[in-house]
Order: sequence, then C-alpha cells, then structure tokens
Amino acid sequence: MFLLSAIFVALLLVERRRDLLFPVMATPPVFVAVFYGLSKAGLAFPYSRALDLAGLAAAALAVCLVAWHRRGGPRADSTPAREIAGIYLLAAVLCGLVFLALRDSVLLPPVDPATVPSYARLIYLAGRLPDTLAPMSDAPFLYPPGFSILVSTLWVLHDPLRLLWIFKLLNLAVVALLPFAWSHFFGSTLGVRANASPLLVAALFAAGFFVFDGTLVLAPVLAGKNAQLLVLLLAPGVLHGLLDEHRSPARAVITALALTGSFLIHYSMVYVAALVLLFRAIVDWRGLWARLPWVAGVGAVSAALAAPHYLWMRQAGFALPAEYATRESPVACVAGDLWAAESKFFFIFHDLDLDTRWPYRALVMALIVVAALTADWWRRRTTGGGLGPAARGAVASALLLAFCLGVGCEALPAFGAGYDYVRWFSFPIMVWLFVCAVLVVKTPPWLAWVAAALVPAWLLVSPMVREARSFADAWRYSRAEVAGAAQVLRLVQDGPAPRGRGIADCRLVTSSDRGTSFETRHHIVQRYRPFEYAFVLSDCRVVNGTINYRPEPHARDLDELPSRGFYETLPDDATVVLFLEPARFESYRSRVPEVAFEELPYTLRGLRAYRVR
Repeated sequence: MFLLSAIFVALLLVERRRDLLFPVMATPPVFVAVFYGLSKAGLAFPYSRALDLAGLAAAALAVCLVAWHRRGGPRADSTPAREIAGIYLLAAVLCGLVFLALRDSVLLPPVDPATVPSYARLIYLAGRLPDTLAPMSDAPFLYPPGFSILVSTLWVLHDPLRLLWIFKLLNLAVVALLPFAWSHFFGSTLGVRANASPLLVAALFAAGFFVFDGTLVLAPVLAGKNAQLLVLLLAPGVLHGLLDEHRSPARAVITALALTGSFLIHYSMVYVAALVLLFRAIVDWRGLWARLPWVAGVGAVSAALAAPHYLWMRQAGFALPAEYATRESPVACVAGDLWAAESKFFFIFHDLDLDTRWPYRALVMALIVVAALTADWWRRRTTGGGLGPAARGAVASALLLAFCLGVGCEALPAFGAGYDYVRWFSFPIMVWLFVCAVLVVKTPPWLAWVAAALVPAWLLVSPMVREARSFADAWRYSRAEVAGAAQVLRLVQDGPAPRGRGIADCRLVTSSDRGTSFETRHHIVQRYRPFEYAFVLSDCRVVNGTINYRPEPHARDLDELPSRGFYETLPDDATVVLFLEPARFESYRSRVPEVAFEELPYTLRGLRAYRVR
C-alpha cells in the first residue's frame, strides 16, 4: 500500500492537467508492473501497516495540495456543476443497488474469486511473486498475477474476514463504476460524445451495461471474471494516456508501465487495446494517424516489458482448455450466432436458465445500426456534411462485433483466444453500439435527467435484479457461516495439542465434488463453499482438492476421499481433520479400518469434524 500510494502521488504531480482520469486509473497497473519487476529482480517487498498509513496520509495531502494549486486554473471542459453532481449521484445509486443484491454475503458466490485472495496470500508471505505456486494447482494461471498483487497489500490488516469483505466491495465497485469510466473515455478521448450532455452519456452507458446488455448485473453473482472486469475498468484511463494529445517523456514511461501492468492484470487487455485502436481508426483515422508513432512506440515498449511473462506462460504449457472453443465449423458457428433466437456470443448469460432473454440479438443490433444511419442521413439533409461522430461510432462498433464473432468462431485467426474468451472481452462493444446509436439523435437537455432516473428505476423493477437476488439467496454465504468456518479452521490449527503447524502440516479432508473437466485438469468444488477459502482463512489446506489446489496423491482414491496410501505418506506431526456428513464418515471409516479417528466438537452445516489420531 505504501508503494501504491507513492506511485499515485508521483503520477498526480507529473500529470499537471485537471483531468485526473489518467493518474487515478494508471496507478494500480503501474504498481503491478513495478512490483512484478522487483519480484523478477529477486527483491522482496516489505509489507508494513505503519508505512501504509504514512503513504495514505501523503496521498491525501498531495490531493489537497494539487486541488489548491489548480483551483484557479482552466476547467478541463464546460460541464455544468449540476450535471457533474448528477453523474456522481447516479454512480452512488448504482453502487448501492449492486451492493444490495449481495449485501448479506461476505464472499462472492462463485468459486472462481477464491483464486485471487489465495494467490495474494502466497505473494504476501513471500514478499514478492513466489517462484512456485505450490501447493496451488494450475487453475490460478487462468488469473494473471496483477489482481492478486493488488489484493496482497490488504494482508497488512491481518484479518482474513475483513480482507474478504473489502475484496468483495472492490469487485462490486468495479462493476458499478465501469460504465462511468467508459462514458468519460468516449467523450474525452474517442470524440463520439456528439455534443451530448455528459450526464446523458453516463446514463446511456449505465443503461447499456446494466439493461441493454445485462452482463454487469449478473457478473458479480455468477461469472467470477474479477480480473477481466477490473482491467475493463482501468482500460479507459490507461488508453487515455496512449491516445491523448498530451505527450512527454514522463507520460511515455507512465503509459508504457500502465499498459504492461494492465497486461498482467488480465491478458484480455491486449485485445481490448487493439479493439479501441481499431475503433479510433474507423471513427477518426486522421486523428490516430498523427499519434501513430507515439502509439506504436509506447505499445512496443509495453509489449517488450510484458513479453517475458507471456513467454514463461507459454513454456509452462498454459493454454485455454479446448472445451472453451466452439466445436462447430466456423461457418456454422457464425451463421448460428447471427440467426439464432438466443445467441450465446451476443449475450453471455443466454446459456443459463434465466427468465430475462433478449431474442434475436444480432438482428436487433443490425436494426439499431440501420436506424442510426437513417437518423444521421436525415440530419445531413438539412445540415450537410459527412457522417457524424456518433454514426461513425455505431458503424465502427458493428464492424468490430463482426470481427470478434469471426475470431471467436475461428473464421478469422484467433491468436489463442477461444469462443468463450472472445465473447467476454467483446461484450462492451455491444454497449458502444447502443450508446453511439442513441447519440445520433439530437436530444433535449432534460432527457439526460430522465435517463439518469430511469436506469436505477428499471433495475429495481426488472427481472434482472430479481434474478441476481435469487442467485444471491441460493449461493449465499452469510457472515455467520463464513465467520463460523474461520473460527473452526483456526481452532483446528491452533487448538489444544495440535499435531502440526504451518501450511504443510494442517490438512483438511472435506466433502467435495468433481466439477467441470478441463482435459486432464478438474475443478473440484466444495459442498460447503467457505472451504474454498480455507487457505485464506487459516494455514490449513484441503488435501482432496479445491478449485485452487491440486489433490495430494491418493487423496481422492475412495469415492473422492483419501485411501490408506495417503495416510502412510503423512509426516508424524501432521494434523489431519475430516469434515464429513456423519453417515458418510461411518461408511468411509469402515473402508480404512487401520486409521484411528477422534470426533471433535465442531459442526458446520451438517458436517462433523473428525481428527486422525
């Protein structure tokens, strides 16, 4: 946190203009890049609560000084103060609605997010990126190290429950604030605001992400795409530094580091940056051509800095599982998504059994493009000129969607990105199309306030929020459940006369199910979900596997439980505790009669605790 605060102060002082989007958004990826470089140089980073508090105080003081220094400077734009207040109010309301959907839970419902804090703990314990992820499995490779590097700074709290609560809030804030980052970026950098009210643009992006597309409503509940959503939030600020007119040696270094850090937060940033550049080329080729040497130079430096990590991943044999790619022929895949009543590509959650469905998605978006071009043609009948910026933006979005569909279906070179991977980094383009099409039409000023009021009202009454709530209820982790799991794990580890200490000595055997198969790998899911966070909540490790940890040898031989061979390999001082249903435990004990157990006074949701004597 101290290094993070120091980087923010430095960027704040270097960035002399009133627009703070770049220093605020660039700080996390710059921190990731610096931390990654220090780790690869063999340097350990000292985590310190006192240093962190000093850094936060310095950052707050720097913000005050910069605000005082700039109080009489020129405004970055002419946005009325009431509209700025309206944007902040809309953002606060959306943050509240997203939070309310999962207000009673400490953890995010999917199992995927457990990877980030688990990996973050390894980073914290090592003071740097560890040389090996052991005892973790290969699954964390699906999450690049960037988000975990950021979360590792929270371990100075020394309170896992508080850390998990803050981690959840961070993810919900990312979801709620993402539309506003992109609305600012479209108006300030890509030039497709079309003289519309900034409040209207922000309301349209909120409507696009939460209503027209709908992905963000369900993303924190179902998807577990934490790192990908984070990089989508940071992308506008980072790419603003790449495409903005302001250029200097300091800006070049900062932008290169920010791009590198973004690549390390999630690999999709490479594709997002390419899509934004293609969009800018279609909308304003001349403006991009003037910046092309700058963009190419900074991008080449960033690619060179990130290349060692990508090459290491390639040498490690990492690749997206074959199941993520479509098994249809490219032509059938493209045709199916263009004409299907429920396309999986154009609406991520159409493959789930939900009530909310937008049929014939591709046809609807094609009609939107036609309507936008027709409206722009009608405008040009009286005013003359060529296509307006919003109309060009709608056309560019449609072309990019077609390009992404071709890549996802492997009709075009995929560059290692499968169908599922492509649809996740291309879903914002549908929102770009929606926003640009609406901005083609000249609207009265009062419509911005109506749109800003209708978006949260629609979310409150629409089936989308009800679905989010129903999933939250079905997958809920109440504070009591997670706190109870944490207490039991700590008692197991630190209770009377424990047989072992540390990560390698405290082992758990739990009731788990073999989940989705990825070729030779499997996602093993705990029936009591807080055990996915066992390594975060204590030093104990689930030996028969979780989504993050590979099973130990012989730990799943007997109906997903350890065989005699597992116990024979244990150190003498190891503590092994089983959390099983009583009936299942009795059946299991009869199959390993040579192992002695003692019952412990712990119960979790029908699971009893038994320790190996």
